Amino acid sequence: YQKLPKDEREKERYRFYSKSAYVFNAAQIDGMELLPVIGQQFQFKENPLAEAVLDCLSTNMDVRIQYGGDRAYYSPKGDYVQMPPKESFFSTEEYYGTLCHEFSHATGSESRLNRPMDSFYANAESYAMEELRAEIASTYFCSEIGVKISDKAMENHQAYVASWLEAIKADHNALFTALKDADTIADYMMEKGRVELMKKEITMEALLPDTLELGSTYEIWQLKDIPE
Repeated sequence: YQKLPKDEREKERYRFYSKSAYVFNAAQIDGMELLPVIGQQFQFKENPLAEAVLDCLSTNMDVRIQYGGDRAYYSPKGDYVQMPPKESFFSTEEYYGTLCHEFSHATGSESRLNRPMDSFYANAESYAMEELRAEIASTYFCSEIGVKISDKAMENHQAYVASWLEAIKADHNALFTALKDADTIADYMMEKGRVELMKKEITMEALLPDTLELGSTYEIWQLKDIPE
């Protein structure tokens, strides 16, 4: 279409359309050998600080986490976060990032930061703004609890945010509003998750870098705070 001369483009009209088709699961077909189920492709490495903070966040926000199924979401009606099993994620960072994203949604409850949650799924613009602020807030929060954002995850974040900006491009202040809201959400989660306290209480063993061997002896030297 792009290669057509301008006058010919005006004669031709193109549009996207969707098609659906009924398919059978392999288990429903006699004589078909089922493919082996591919298990977890990475070794989940638990982040002690993230686990402690998210557990505290769940308790102090009074939002339970349920595991099962293949979808991650926050239920405003039930006031809970639904998460797929950890082994269904592609990386540890993806798991924590998704969980933080859903907790960001949970802050909108009337008993918390009081955002109009009921209208999010009914109003496309409100839904887009909520997803945008939750995505930004979860990125802020992850950086505070020691969850590294991989290059691939960052690309996904950027594409995700860009898609919602496209949906709300009529509002030129949308990004600034979302950034402000995301900052409020992240601060609220920091407080409820007792992040600074958890950082102090977490054991030294859990914070030791992988390059240090447990059981070895190390020395820490500190210079005196004097001009010399």
